[in-house]
Amino acid sequence: MSMAVQKTKMLHRAVAMIACMFAIVFASSLLCVHPAAAAEATNLALNKTAVADSEEASSVAAGKAVDGSNSTRWGSAKDADGGAHWIYVDLGSAKTVKKATIKWESYKATGYKIQYATGDTAPAANSSDWKDIHTSNDRPASLTDEITFSSPAKGRFFRLYITGFTSADPQNTVPEWPTIAVNEFELYGDETAAPSTQDPQQNVARGKSAVADSEEANTLGAAKAVDGNTTSSSSRWASAVDATASQDGGPHWIYVDLGQQRDVKCVRVFWELRKAKGYKIQIANGESAPAADSSDWKTVYTNDGHPSSKTDLITLDKVYQARFVRLYIDHNTYADPDGGVAWGNVSIFELEVYGGTPKMDMNGLADAIKVEAPKKGDTQLKVTLPSSEEYDVTYNGTDYEQVVGAQADDGTIPIYQPIVDTQVKVSFKVTKKSDKNTYTFKEIPVTVPGKFQVEAGDNIAPEVLPQLREWKGRSGSFAPTAQTRVVYDSDDFKTAANELAADYKDLFGSDLAVVKGSSANAGDIFLSKTTDTSLGLQDEGYLMEITDSVSVKAETKTGAYWSTRTILQALKTGNGSIPQGITRDYPLYKVRGLILDVGRKTFSLEWLQQMSKQLSWFKLNDFQVHLSDNYIWVEEYSDDTVNTAYNGFRLESDIKKGGNNGKNKADLTSTDVWYSKDDFREFIQHSRELGVNIVPEFDMPAHSLALTNVRPDLRTPKSMTHRGNDHLNLAGKYDESLEFALSIWDEYLTGSNPVFDSQTMVHIGADEYEADGNAYRNFVNDLFTHMEASGRTARVWGSLTWIKGSVDVQGKGAAGQHRQMNLWSKDWAKMDEMYNLGFDLINCIDSRYYIVPNAGYYFDYLNDNTIYNSAINNYNNVTIPAGDEQMIGGAFAVWNDMCGKRENGISEYDVYDRITNSAGLYAAATWGKGAADVSTAKATAKKLGDAPNTNFGYETTANAEGTVMQLGMDDASDASGNGNSLNLKSAKDAEIVDVDFKKALELKGGKSYVSLDSELETAGLGNDLRVKVKRTDATSDKDQILFESPYGSIKAVQAKTGKVGITRENRDYSFNYTLPMNEWVELEFKNEGMGKVSLYVNGELKETIGQDGNNKLKATCMFPVQRIGSKTNAFTGYVDDVRLTRSATFATTMALDNAELKARSVLAAGADDAELETLVEQARALINQVNPDATEIANLTQQINDRVANVKYKPADYSKLDALLAAIPSDLSVYTDESVAALTSARDSIQRDLPVSMQDTVDAYTKTLTEAIEGLELKSADNNFAQSVTATACSEEKTGETAPNGPAAAAVDGDESSFWHSQWSAPADNDMPHWFNVKLAAPAKVSGMVYVPRTGSSNGRLTKYHVEVSTDGGSTYTKVAEGTLESSVGAKNITFDEPVAGATDVKLYFDETDGDSAANRNKFATAGEIRVRVIDETVDLDGLAALIEQAEGLDKNSYTTATWKKLESALADAKDVAASDNPTFEAVNGAKAKLRSAMLGLRPGTPDPVTPDPDKPNPDKPNPDKPNPDKPNPDKPGTSDGGNGGSGTAGSNKGDSTTDNKGDRKPGALVKTGDDQAMYIAAVGVVGLLVVGAGVALYVKNRRQ
Repeated sequence: MSMAVQKTKMLHRAVAMIACMFAIVFASSLLCVHPAAAAEATNLALNKTAVADSEEASSVAAGKAVDGSNSTRWGSAKDADGGAHWIYVDLGSAKTVKKATIKWESYKATGYKIQYATGDTAPAANSSDWKDIHTSNDRPASLTDEITFSSPAKGRFFRLYITGFTSADPQNTVPEWPTIAVNEFELYGDETAAPSTQDPQQNVARGKSAVADSEEANTLGAAKAVDGNTTSSSSRWASAVDATASQDGGPHWIYVDLGQQRDVKCVRVFWELRKAKGYKIQIANGESAPAADSSDWKTVYTNDGHPSSKTDLITLDKVYQARFVRLYIDHNTYADPDGGVAWGNVSIFELEVYGGTPKMDMNGLADAIKVEAPKKGDTQLKVTLPSSEEYDVTYNGTDYEQVVGAQADDGTIPIYQPIVDTQVKVSFKVTKKSDKNTYTFKEIPVTVPGKFQVEAGDNIAPEVLPQLREWKGRSGSFAPTAQTRVVYDSDDFKTAANELAADYKDLFGSDLAVVKGSSANAGDIFLSKTTDTSLGLQDEGYLMEITDSVSVKAETKTGAYWSTRTILQALKTGNGSIPQGITRDYPLYKVRGLILDVGRKTFSLEWLQQMSKQLSWFKLNDFQVHLSDNYIWVEEYSDDTVNTAYNGFRLESDIKKGGNNGKNKADLTSTDVWYSKDDFREFIQHSRELGVNIVPEFDMPAHSLALTNVRPDLRTPKSMTHRGNDHLNLAGKYDESLEFALSIWDEYLTGSNPVFDSQTMVHIGADEYEADGNAYRNFVNDLFTHMEASGRTARVWGSLTWIKGSVDVQGKGAAGQHRQMNLWSKDWAKMDEMYNLGFDLINCIDSRYYIVPNAGYYFDYLNDNTIYNSAINNYNNVTIPAGDEQMIGGAFAVWNDMCGKRENGISEYDVYDRITNSAGLYAAATWGKGAADVSTAKATAKKLGDAPNTNFGYETTANAEGTVMQLGMDDASDASGNGNSLNLKSAKDAEIVDVDFKKALELKGGKSYVSLDSELETAGLGNDLRVKVKRTDATSDKDQILFESPYGSIKAVQAKTGKVGITRENRDYSFNYTLPMNEWVELEFKNEGMGKVSLYVNGELKETIGQDGNNKLKATCMFPVQRIGSKTNAFTGYVDDVRLTRSATFATTMALDNAELKARSVLAAGADDAELETLVEQARALINQVNPDATEIANLTQQINDRVANVKYKPADYSKLDALLAAIPSDLSVYTDESVAALTSARDSIQRDLPVSMQDTVDAYTKTLTEAIEGLELKSADNNFAQSVTATACSEEKTGETAPNGPAAAAVDGDESSFWHSQWSAPADNDMPHWFNVKLAAPAKVSGMVYVPRTGSSNGRLTKYHVEVSTDGGSTYTKVAEGTLESSVGAKNITFDEPVAGATDVKLYFDETDGDSAANRNKFATAGEIRVRVIDETVDLDGLAALIEQAEGLDKNSYTTATWKKLESALADAKDVAASDNPTFEAVNGAKAKLRSAMLGLRPGTPDPVTPDPDKPNPDKPNPDKPNPDKPNPDKPGTSDGGNGGSGTAGSNKGDSTTDNKGDRKPGALVKTGDDQAMYIAAVGVVGLLVVGAGVALYVKNRRQ
């Protein structure tokens, strides 16, 4: 072909194309202009006089609004407040006006009226002569606003009155500017001569007349559906109520009269609820509307179902002309298909009519999205997306993508047919093309027809949690038998099969065989791996059919394992059987988790393994283990002491002290509890087999005291943040800090067998950093990049909203890797901002999901309703659709902030209880709730209990009487029948011996123990542990352990206190009881419930440790019983009668034990009393009972004691003991309650009338009493506080705090956990200084104050103060102190310059206060307690007199000379003071103190011998001529020398170093009766003469030398 020909053809084609284009343009112009219904109408306002309230400039004067030009305008004066403005036109004479057209410059008006007036002059602006003919309470629907009046108005003046406006136009048609403007204000008289054009984007129904078939109330009439309000519940049409729960209502209809024939292309209905069930759009023409049932109503649109959206944009197949447009509703349901309020009518907010397609913003486009209801068997979802030049409209996923899947590359959206009809939410996103961060979402509910129909009589679904997503019941049930096997066809499912069998045995006690095979028999459970992706099972779903066997299909090992949880739960709640049926089950969210802080609270790895199993029981699949952290309030420590603040790094590490060329100043790994690399690796991998992903977290660069203790050179200067000591110095030493951080991570990420393998999600921490923002952001980027380079996905704490900087951090890696973020605080990370950055989002918002046990802030236990019913995808009023790929799930968290100085006794079990309280409900919320309400779900969780093969509560087996173990030491066997006997063959330096006429286990200290010959290690709550012990080693500076197991130990002696105690989880509890020496005592421990443990001694309650209420000490303690004794520090002494039972009230037998011992001692000394022998055998039998009767014990004890009283025996010597008792002052009120209680206990434990063979017991009483006397501790004068005070303050927070917190009274209520807070709710009191006034009950001398900060927050904590005191009831004050306080927990002392007498009021000023952030410092004031010290100056002469009288009654001969001389001196001084005139407080108090001290310092013994005066008779020498009243009567049995009366005259001075033994009886000498005693006295005399003679001879010899 020639070139010329080619050119010619090209020219012809160009001409043809141009001709076509002209034709299209011409045709379009014809389509856009419609023939006028009548002649061109006359604008009555054109060029008439116009007046306005104001004008911005002369160029925008009022006349510009009536000049016929759309390019000119009237503009009001500037008005930043957006107030009212008006413009009126004078028609020159009265005219009838039926219609107005307002051509607005913008959509800025928020409401307006059209008014008219008559007369020759216009009324005043505010005159009532202006009559309203049209009112709108909304913005203009269109910039060309055509308004037809309901009735014509005749007047000369017509006014447009604009009630308000905004500076910004919501449609952005003009720039923001504080004026309102109108291009034209037009008035027309004849509606048949309306303008010839119709704006296709104008709602022509607005303000028109509307009629409905019925109305629920006259306030909800048809006119409310055309008033322009699309959202108000008070501005809607509602039909009559006619539907019921069993029958649909309808038909109903509403139509609008457009006033003339109009183009109709689109109708938009704003439904209140989607309750319409079948509806039509109908049109009609004519002068009046057709009858309701007339065939003149032409149907132009039909929908046989519910509206697809509450905002329902209906586009007709073409443009119709109509005057009347009707919405005809065939039926209305009683129930809302979306689960809203059930009610028997149908209601719409607004009915809009358009001649074309309305201009749509993002929301309009979203509302225009159409989803065709799927039909049974459909494999694809059909959607119609509106197009826009400004916005992209895209499919955004479905909440359950196992039903409606992800969009394929070819644009199709697959449907996976469910078992039964299933509703899902299909999500769409409308995004502005020019700004990807401007978008909106649209979720449309879609019901996908199932394979089967639910029918009456079907089996209901098994009771499991989470509930099954899909269920079709059949009839009958399945129950495993002895022949049931678990069959698996893929090695991937082997673990699931074995776990099922093991857990079944734990639940039901029977074995299930586990085999690999390709098919199953009747009665079997078959786990089969499928590759059929059309089933839609995906990563975690499973298909299970229950007939005479159970058949499971799953694509993954996780799906298979989840099916086993369902099987076991169903069997448990179904009493061993499962209803037959078929289920398809799958989760809503990919991440369903728990976050646990193990950095600040120790947890054993065994506990973590159990928790992983517990989470999997409820199909929770994400366990984030926070492995490192420290005491939060590090600012309470100095730079020199901060290394002592509690911190934890729980993994074994190679980073050791001295390493890194000496830079490492400490080991990285914690010393209290840590996990080996091998164990933690196994934990991660085994948990994965259970469907649980372990997410290890090292928190850095903040919360990093464990790291900065290793490298103090990398601490952030406190000038940058008050928490600098636990911050890596990113600002000053970035490279070194990053290198150190990465070296820690690499230890666990690298190598041939890394601890964190390539499948492990890792958490890089990055929480609450308070220093350099850009350095922080670089650090986060570098850590993300490092993890991604290692092939791992990383997670981070959301902080990027709070920690600002110019460095960009994105939610996708360089290669598109997903990055996950925990959203925990609306202030630290806003959900929409983090979504825009591209992060995958995990909602764990603190206000909903944070537990800080027993702290007084956040939750102690989560709220059931909140965790069950709150949408996981809603965060601080921002919602991301569940189907969005970035909305991956949620987690709840347990933070153990209360460590170190604030440790409050929370145990592993306490944490378990808080987790398990929420786990089932939270699992249901994240897996996807069924129909069960929260109470039903809670009841199911309770039925299911703990996962099989876990034992958080240390459950034990008891016999019918409630006995777990009963160990007597005659043969060391368990009399309970539970097999918990002692294994004496494996005993280490411990043995059964004879002691005190019985068998007992002797422990010898150090490594000395005997273990149980069973699996019993520890007994949980609700138990009672009794044991009888006799201590033989007085050592109190090291532990003496009675029982131990891996859980902890029970100690007869606790090293730090010397008292009986319990240790568990590195926490010591000491009871206020010291075990006496050489005395049998029955210790009884009770742990009846959480938070408390009690010690009873010989049946008497000594102390209960633990308190009710939040932020109080908790002492949840189990009983370790695996070993009696210890492998390290055993008790030294004897052990007998170990009884572990269910908690109950038991009668102690110790009185009977003691009576038996005394009786056996008497019998052993030679007494021949058959009846007594019978009684002691009865006693032994009764003592050996688990729960002997108290009356029997008392009666038998009395019989034995009575019988012993009639037996002759030599009594023990009580003289020293009685001397000590006599010297104890009767008034001990000056000593602490604790030390007095110890003395009282020692005194009350004394048994009288013991035989001399038990002298060691009496001596032990003496020793114990002496120690108790020496342990008396004076109360501190500083702790004498004013009582019954009242308080006022500068302000009080009365609404925002939980009672009793907030009022001033909370700071003087004696409870440090309640607090006063200055007012912080509006209107807040932030004016410094704040003050707090304490009013005394009576005038007193004051010397100081104690300020106790509130717990849990540093907000309002006092740091600088001054104090003023009033002596006149608060009229005038004088400053008495000023100073500063450290911002830390614990009581703070304030001492006055001088004590002030007669004080009535003490006022503390908060000059400066701390805060949890810089913004909160010097803003609030708070106090847990404020106490005023008073000085008691009462002159107590009566007390002095009583003390003198008691001292004078003491026997000089009972005490050592040295101690008696001190008493004589103190007594003389006391008498002098008592006899003086007007003795002072100081003198009396000093005399009492000195005398009291001298009395307590008296020690029993014999006075130094005194040289007799030969001229004076010896009063101690008996007169042979007079009978000796002290001489016992040998004929009176049982009374000799105190045998029945208490104390004898002779005894022992064993070990008494303070006694001079010259002339004393020989230590340990026996007292004789009758002639034997006389012979004994004579013998002693002879020995004495010999000693004297020997002394004289020696003296003479020495003299000669």
